[in-house]
Amino acid sequence: MTKKNISEFPSLAEVQEKVENNPLPEAPEPKKVNKTTRWLARWLIAALALIVLSLTAFRYLRSPSGQLLLGSGSVTGLAVNTNQQPVAAEVFIPGSDYFAQAGADGLFELGNIPAGVQSVVVAFDGIGHEIQVEIEAGKTVNIGTIKLETTQVPP
Repeated sequence: MTKKNISEFPSLAEVQEKVENNPLPEAPEPKKVNKTTRWLARWLIAALALIVLSLTAFRYLRSPSGQLLLGSGSVTGLAVNTNQQPVAAEVFIPGSDYFAQAGADGLFELGNIPAGVQSVVVAFDGIGHEIQVEIEAGKTVNIGTIKLETTQVPP
């Protein structure tokens, strides 16, 4: 490393004069954006914001907190076989933890179901029926008698 004497460096006055005589270059003018491009960009941002808000609201309403907000109801019914004999069927909502087992008398009640349209499956011995049910907050929907028919399997 080479040593320099302090007298070799410019003085503060010389540096200040150099800065005042050589100002920074001015920034270039920004490009002008036409009205169509600006309108399209704003519309696209608004549409994306709406999509994000909609997905967030949908996700929230499917969460346990959102379900409390919407309320819940229940579904009742009777599961029978082809001979009209009661069966201890399983009752559930696909893709959820909602599950009930029908008693020996075939009667079932699936409670605390979030309000709205739900798919309820009644199944027994490999046979099942899926039923779309409109659940209303604080109410019980009776889906009636569900006949679980077995079909002959070809040999």
